[in-house]
Amino acid sequence: HPRLVAILLSLAVAYGGRGDLQRKVQILQRALRIMERECGEEGLELAETLLDLGKTYQQLGQVELAVSHMERAHRLRVRRYGGGHHEVAQTLLCLAQAHGDAGDFLRQNRLLELALATCQRELGPEHAQTAAARKALRRAQQLEDGGDDDEEDEKRKALQPETKSGGSE
Repeated sequence: HPRLVAILLSLAVAYGGRGDLQRKVQILQRALRIMERECGEEGLELAETLLDLGKTYQQLGQVELAVSHMERAHRLRVRRYGGGHHEVAQTLLCLAQAHGDAGDFLRQNRLLELALATCQRELGPEHAQTAAARKALRRAQQLEDGGDDDEEDEKRKALQPETKSGGSE
């Protein structure tokens, strides 16, 4: 069965690459069922598949399913690595994005802060994953504060041509 799971995971990647996300979900679900039957509720491969399935649900706009699968992947990674590992931080980054997509910006920011702290401690301040976490947190904070919308409005106004009726005469 491990060979069948490997084939299914490869197929899922191929369908995802072609943009057929519904088919990718079906294949990942099948691989997940086989993994659970063969390996139980543990294992990093299971966590990776859950995370991939969560990301795919997120792409499809099914945020509740995305969060559910990502949280399960997070629990498995925490059990395996402990809470302060960079692999756990990567899962937190994915979960934060899903919560942001759901409009839960407070939860998103808390997860991003935790991910950033973990990345800085485990990988250092200059690591690419740390920089990505820092950038994601900054962006989320801007969105929560509404600052990004104002900035976008100013950019749009600056790019629009001046009209005769709008200027001073």
